[in-house]
Amino acid sequence: MSSKSYIQIPRTSRFAIVGAGPAGVHFAHLLAKQGFNNITVLEADDHVGGKSFTVTEGNIPYDMGTVLLTTSTYGPVFDLLENEDPENKPVPFPDSPKKNYCVIMGSSQTGVSDKDNKTFTDRRVWSLKQTMLDSVPAFLRPITPLMFPGIKILLAARRYRALHEKIFGGKFKYGMPPSPPSDWSLLNMTALQFLEKHRLKALIAMFRISVQLNGYGVLESIPAFYAIWWMHPDLVDQSCRAHLQKKPILFGTSKGFQHLWETIAAKLSVEKGVKFLVNAPVSKVTRHPDSTATVEYTQNGILGNLDVDYVVMAVDLSKYVNIIPKLTSVESKLFTTQYTSSVYASTLYKSDPGPFEFPMEMFPDRMTPIAKFDESAGNFGHCHTYRNARLMLRPRPDKGNVTWGPDALGRQQRVAYQFLDRPLQDAVIEAKNFTQKLRGDFEIAGHSNVEIKVQKTWNYFPRFTQQGLIEEIPWKIKEIQGDTNTFWLGSSLTISNL
Repeated sequence: MSSKSYIQIPRTSRFAIVGAGPAGVHFAHLLAKQGFNNITVLEADDHVGGKSFTVTEGNIPYDMGTVLLTTSTYGPVFDLLENEDPENKPVPFPDSPKKNYCVIMGSSQTGVSDKDNKTFTDRRVWSLKQTMLDSVPAFLRPITPLMFPGIKILLAARRYRALHEKIFGGKFKYGMPPSPPSDWSLLNMTALQFLEKHRLKALIAMFRISVQLNGYGVLESIPAFYAIWWMHPDLVDQSCRAHLQKKPILFGTSKGFQHLWETIAAKLSVEKGVKFLVNAPVSKVTRHPDSTATVEYTQNGILGNLDVDYVVMAVDLSKYVNIIPKLTSVESKLFTTQYTSSVYASTLYKSDPGPFEFPMEMFPDRMTPIAKFDESAGNFGHCHTYRNARLMLRPRPDKGNVTWGPDALGRQQRVAYQFLDRPLQDAVIEAKNFTQKLRGDFEIAGHSNVEIKVQKTWNYFPRFTQQGLIEEIPWKIKEIQGDTNTFWLGSSLTISNL
């Protein structure tokens, strides 16, 4: 399959970029670097950055969307931070390799009750115990030392790399695979089925944390393609080395991820004349026979029209492709038949301290795979992770295994994360349901006198169905980039905007 590697566009061309999330801002940045000087970015929200949304209090950034970077997969973002936002330093989470930095709660398989807020398991210990359950026969478990699952993980990581290269025809840097798999029979299954089929059960616990608890689908239902795209072999190897070397691989930023995109946008406005229109939802894009287009939008109650030569759709295409009413037959087949997504909620709240305070508390069992969700399902939208940004960014002051000293005393501010494995329906109703579940989860966690400060509910991880992948839609979209003077980007086409 071929795709365009170079498209000739006159530098005087007028661009409208719909969406000022990371994809839209970065595309404007790349255009400006190439000498284009007539660029307008339109954003429906009141800020740039999209899901890279940060609330800063007391010099501590509480990232509600983008939270973590790893050096093996986010090299370009580290470069942007260094070159475009140098005051916003990558900050390694100092205690992340140490015991009880991240703990597992409510994991019944490893002996922790969901309603027990005083019993926890260090994430690394949980991973070994879970790997024991996933990959060691029951009759051998009583006589198997806990270090043995660690060896199985290392061996599985080697097999995984070899299989990954076989599926995609060789090595490639993290990002969208440059070409589709040559044999879809190796991938025409869920992520869990893939790990089981290919003797990779020792990696299930790692995938639960890195794929599932990041909101990129439940292993029992997400297509294997997305799981192995996200879990690049370099990331798997780096995770293994980090456990052995006890070095942090997770980074936040000193000013939050939204700060990066705001800084780039501000520089583009001042230095390159790029126009950013916020609170400006686009209602319609009309593409004319002469290869120009008119973008209709509303800003502060005033209707506006923007005549351009190229339109860049940097929005969630599973929801907003219909702002172009006349799609070509090819576009219609690619963008309207095989999309799905999930729902993700992030809630910033303050409460009295719980029985223990940790930087991260995770409940992997709460993302129970249910084929058809409904509001009566017991695991409908429960909180699966609590994150305390203040503790994440500060080293423990003592040498103990649990406490964070004075930082763990007094009122605590955290972000709670909830997930549903189906597309967003009504944002207001979804937020109400999430909040109702969350109140019960706070009570179980022992978080009292709760003050909810900010809540974001997103249509999350827009993606193609298994059938859409088999039809090779992501690569076909690469082939039509620039056709009808339209470009398509963002998380709808790549597993993450970053």
